[in-house]
Amino acid sequence: MIADDRELGLQCFALQWSLVPGASPTTFSSTQFLGSGWYQLESNGKDVWRWIDHRAVAHLPPVDGDARLEIKLIVPERSDALRSTVTVEVAGKVLDRIQLPAGIFTKTYRVPTSLHHGEPTELILSASKVSRPTDPRSLAIQILQLGWMPAEEESTLPPRRTAIDSRQSGSGPSASSSLLANRPRRASSRRGDRSGRWRPSPEGP
Repeated sequence: MIADDRELGLQCFALQWSLVPGASPTTFSSTQFLGSGWYQLESNGKDVWRWIDHRAVAHLPPVDGDARLEIKLIVPERSDALRSTVTVEVAGKVLDRIQLPAGIFTKTYRVPTSLHHGEPTELILSASKVSRPTDPRSLAIQILQLGWMPAEEESTLPPRRTAIDSRQSGSGPSASSSLLANRPRRASSRRGDRSGRWRPSPEGP
């Protein structure tokens, strides 16, 4: 028999979360998270991403307290062998202007309550467009993941995701992306559930 030195509390066989009778569920709208400047979802069979135009808007849901913004991205090389400067703005304030190295890069920011005020706000990502001989689109940044959650979760639980995995119709950026998850979820309207994490996975959240 193998010794077990874990500190155990209880053995859980099932955990269920459902609406009480009479509760009003909130269904995420098609424009709640992605605004202008986003292209359709793409995949190479292993990874998934969205390209953005030179300026893209994301609608961030309200969170309680300081927030954590996480962006996983790739900035392609320009014809002059340099990479464009990426500007990150939240609620109209520039958080950062950065030039990133080659490859996948993850950047995390702590956004104070004094900036987002616990209300819905906007994230704007911008960079110079890059010309690609094999792609006629106007492309600037390749986004692999976009996370927005209460900062307190950094040291407690893994980041929660909302059902914002989606597919956008059309071949270019639009004023509002069509967010159509494979398995749409309904979220409680209670104030405690205020985190959002976008990871564009074809299997759904």
